[in-house]
Amino acid sequence: MEHKSTNEFFCLPELVPNFDFSGPSLSSLVAWLDSTETSDFSLQCAGLLTLEQLLAEFFSLTTHEQICCKCVTGWLLHRVRSETTEYPEPLLKFDIIISQHLGSYVGSCSNIGFYYNWKSAEVSPGSAYSTQLLKDQKIEARFRLLPGDAGQSFDHFMIGHVVMEAHANDAFVAALEMVDSIKKGHSIDHSLQILCEVVTHFSRVFANYFHPEKTTKASHWPGIQKCLKLPEYFGMGGVQNTSIHIFGLIIGLSTPEHKMNAELEVLGAKHYTHKQRQVVECFTKNRDVLKDYINTAASPTERELYQKIIARMASWRSIHKQRVGTYISATTAQSHSKVYQTSANQHGTLEEIQHQLDHRIVETRALQPGCPHNP
Repeated sequence: MEHKSTNEFFCLPELVPNFDFSGPSLSSLVAWLDSTETSDFSLQCAGLLTLEQLLAEFFSLTTHEQICCKCVTGWLLHRVRSETTEYPEPLLKFDIIISQHLGSYVGSCSNIGFYYNWKSAEVSPGSAYSTQLLKDQKIEARFRLLPGDAGQSFDHFMIGHVVMEAHANDAFVAALEMVDSIKKGHSIDHSLQILCEVVTHFSRVFANYFHPEKTTKASHWPGIQKCLKLPEYFGMGGVQNTSIHIFGLIIGLSTPEHKMNAELEVLGAKHYTHKQRQVVECFTKNRDVLKDYINTAASPTERELYQKIIARMASWRSIHKQRVGTYISATTAQSHSKVYQTSANQHGTLEEIQHQLDHRIVETRALQPGCPHNP
C-alpha cells in the first residue's frame, strides 16, 4: 500500500497552524475569535464583514492557511450560535463557500477545530514540526473559546484529541507497513506491537485529559457542549476524531450495526478535508486485511498480539462510555431533563446513549479470534 504521499502527519496539519493572516478582513476574524475567551464576547463584529473581501483574501492563501482560516470561521459560528439563534450572514456564507472548497462542511469539527487549534513555544506558526512535539504534550490551545475555568477545561478537551491523534499516527504508519508485509508473506509482530502500544497511549491520554474532576471537568461540560453544537447543521461528532475511527478500520471493525452509530459515521465524514478523506479511504479499503490474516494465516504470536489489541481497545471504549455517562449526567442534572442532546444533534436518555455505545464495545470484542461472530 502506498503511503508516502500522506507523510507522517496523515490528518494532522502539515505545518504548525498559522493564523497570522495579512488581509485585514481575515485578521479581524482572528481578533474576533480571540475575544471569545473574555466575558464580553460581542456579536457586533459581524456587521463589519463583507463576503467579497473575505473571499478575495482567502483565495490568496496556501492550502494550509486556508484550513487554518476554516478553523477560525467554524469556531466563530459555534460561539455565535451558543449566544444567539441568528448567524451573521456574511460569516455563514463565507464558511459554506470555503467548506465546499476544502471538501469539508459547515461549522467546526474536531478534525479541523481541534487539530488546528494549537500553538507551541518551541515552534513558530507556519513552520515545520514533528509529531513528537504533540506526543510530548508541549502544546496549548491557540484559541481559548470560553472564559474562565470553563475555558481551561475546554482547552484540555481539545488538546487531548490532538495528542491522541499524534500517537495514532504511529499506528497508521505501522498499519501501512503491515499490509505490505502481509502481501509479501512477512511477519507482522513488530507492527502489531506498535498497535498495542498506541492503544495504551490512548488510554493514558484519555485518562489525563478527559478527567471529569481534574481536567475536562464535568461541572463545565454543559457550557462546553453548548459550544460544540450547531443545531441547524451537524455540530461535532465522534467519527471526526480520526484517531479512533481509523484505528477501528485497521483492526477490521465493521460498519456499525446500531442505526445512530452508523448515522454518525456518514454525517461525521462530511467534515473531512480532501486530504483527510483520502487518508480515511486508504484505510477503509484495507479494513479487512489484518482481520482476515489473523483468522487464516497468522502465527500464534501474531494472534496473541491481535487479541491484546482488541482487549485494550474494548477496554478503552468501556472507559469512554463511563466518562460519557458522567458528562451527560452533569448536563441533564443542570437542565432537569432526562433527554440529552448530543453535540451531533442526536437525542436520547443516558440509558439509550449508553446502549448505543455498548453496541460498539460488543462489535469490538467480537473481533477476538474464536468469537462466535468472528470465525
